[in-house]
Amino acid sequence: MLRNSELRAILNHVVGRYIRLEDCSEEQRNLIDIIIKQRLTGMPLAKILGVKEFWKHRFITTKDTLDPRPDSETLIEAVLKICPLIPYRILDLGTGTGCLLISLLEEYPEATGVGVDICEKALAVAKQNSIQNSSVTWILSNWCEKLSGEFDIIVSNPPYINPSEPINKEASFDPPLALYGGIHTYETVLQSIDTYLSSRSQHLFFEIGYTQTESVPALLHRYNYHDIQLFKDLSGHERVVYACGK
Repeated sequence: MLRNSELRAILNHVVGRYIRLEDCSEEQRNLIDIIIKQRLTGMPLAKILGVKEFWKHRFITTKDTLDPRPDSETLIEAVLKICPLIPYRILDLGTGTGCLLISLLEEYPEATGVGVDICEKALAVAKQNSIQNSSVTWILSNWCEKLSGEFDIIVSNPPYINPSEPINKEASFDPPLALYGGIHTYETVLQSIDTYLSSRSQHLFFEIGYTQTESVPALLHRYNYHDIQLFKDLSGHERVVYACGK
């Protein structure tokens, strides 16, 4: 079943504004029918239209990137709550569309950022999304392998779903590389980021899955991080974990 908000989004995409369906041209109605049929297969509207609203902007998204999700805005809110407005250097690991890093750089106009992804096609999307932002650098790397320098804030929405865990139909259209990893993904990151945390401030923010509200904080404790806090999304689920460096 197509939601009214989705129909409005389709009309805006095809026509450039919202009008009644019956006022569309035949060519426009044909295109709308194609989009609706794709949506009814379960394909996310963002994947069909190629764009998704996140935080304060619209981001390009493709089959090579994880679609930005409203729950991930919890991470932006957590950073703004914990970190004062000073010129940080921000690292985004597994950046995908770049929505987290680009949104943070908009909120911290004096900051600079580095976005890392192992997928070259995902980085190409992130570059498109940041075309007007000169304060960001994109690096093709397997986590921290090709990094240099130090960072005050490290953020990541890593592939945290356990391969045996069921996913919904819409998530199945996201690239598996951006979805599957489980708790071992966090440990892989924690094994390599110490070198890149600055001596000035050491803030770490992870998005987590609903099964990891205990395991990820426990892992952070084991790696000697402290001041660990959990932040809930709009649905009341613990979505983001914060930790202060050693």
